[in-house]
Amino acid sequence: MLGSPFSVMRGMAAVMAVDVVTTPVIGLHTQLCGDAHLLNFDIFATLEQKLVLDISDFDETYHGPWAWDLKCLAASAVLTGREKEFGNEVSRELAMVIN
Repeated sequence: MLGSPFSVMRGMAAVMAVDVVTTPVIGLHTQLCGDAHLLNFDIFATLEQKLVLDISDFDETYHGPWAWDLKCLAASAVLTGREKEFGNEVSRELAMVIN
């Protein structure tokens, strides 16, 4: 985790949860991934041989506002953009595409 802020985020879902708990929500709850970041999504083939993008890791799953996963995923996009030196504008665009 010493390598980058994104690595820290990947390894500390509980810390991210503490951050998003204080953010506004609209009251709609669902079962969350709980560790939503770019590396927890994969492409899978369906029985009909179609490709789908889906979550691949549910180690931290819990019930909560849907926006919490979305906010964590957007934060991971920004951290990835910074790590890849895409610049602030591109990193922000990555987060906005997710939102």
